[in-house]
Parts: sequence; structure tokens; C-alpha cells
Amino acid sequence: MKELENLQNIEKIPEWNEKLVKEFTETSECAVMYPKFRMNYLKSVQKYIEKALHNKKLKFEMNDDEMRVFTTKQTRDPCAIISGDEMINLLSKGFCLEDAMKVLEDDIYSDIVKVNNLCAAKTLENRKSRLQNPSVIKALELLTKTKILVLNKIVGIIGEYDGIEVIKNVVIDCFQKNIHPAYKIKELMIKKNLSKDDVKGNWDRFLPDIKK
Repeated sequence: MKELENLQNIEKIPEWNEKLVKEFTETSECAVMYPKFRMNYLKSVQKYIEKALHNKKLKFEMNDDEMRVFTTKQTRDPCAIISGDEMINLLSKGFCLEDAMKVLEDDIYSDIVKVNNLCAAKTLENRKSRLQNPSVIKALELLTKTKILVLNKIVGIIGEYDGIEVIKNVVIDCFQKNIHPAYKIKELMIKKNLSKDDVKGNWDRFLPDIKK
């Protein structure tokens, strides 16, 4: 109880104030190479990438095969360069700028799942086609408030932490356990309705019988 009293007496942590932070002593830099097929798109949105990163007090440069992001004399948030690196990495993978720049917001993250390590090569394309279905992608995005990109050997996810964890489990179940995403969508919809209705007790009796 004494420990609890001490915790209650701790002063409130002051809010972040950039004006109180001094200039960084060194410049930080992150670089990401991108495939050739992304060049035309990235060049077409280059000025918007620069603007988005400039708003975070970061500098952006791009050449024919690489993107770079730097801190500047105006940078005060030490996490800005991490978010900037995450953004250009997502752009290199294939995400559009509108989705990739969301990681510059607070509480928005990303993750990349390497699906070629989750199943045999001969079953990869078949299981990937289940997840690539536009209706499946849209349903999962709406239910978890995420953005999903399915590529050759990876699945990229952008969103809040809880939503990313849900999609990661769906991806692993699809590729590793051979469970169709449709079952997981139905399960998510049922759970969402049950939470709205404030149903008590074990929800397993309401969930679909998942088959491989």
C-alpha cells in the first residue's frame, strides 16, 4: 500500500515540448534501396514524400535505386527518424504514399511478415491467392482498421498495434496452418457483435468450427 501511495504522489510527466530540446549533435541517416519497378511511382510522388518528411523536420533524397532520410538542424523528436525510415521502407515494398505516410502519426505502426518461410514452396501460391482476394483484404482492413499489402514473399501491414497483431495471426494461420481467411473474418465479425452486445461468458460456442 505504501508503494501505491508513493506512485500516486509522483508528479505528472510534463508534455513533450520541442522548444525545450536542443539541436542534435550529430546527423542521423537511414537509407533504403528500392526495386526498379517502383522508380516511376516514387519519382511521381517525390515532392509529396519530401513535404511529409519536412513536416517532421526531416530531409529526403532519392536517386535511381535508393531513398535516404536525414535529421536536420530543426529535428527535435528522436523518434522522427525511425518513423521516416519506416515510411520509406514501406514505399520501397510497394505501399502507396497515402498509406505509408500514416506511420508518421502517433500510435500507427507497421510490420512485414515473410510468408515464404511459413509453408512449402509448392503451396505458397495457392495459399497466397486466398489472402489476395480483394473482398478478403477489404473485410480484414475494415474489421481491424489496418492496411494490408500482399506481395510475392511478404505481407505488409500498417495500423494500430492490436490490429497488426490480429492480421499477423490471420496470415500465419493461412500460410502455416492452412486455415482459410474467410473463417477468421467470420470469427472477427462474431466477436465484434458479441462485444457490442456485451455477452458474458465463454464465446467459443458462438465461433465457427475452423477447418484446414
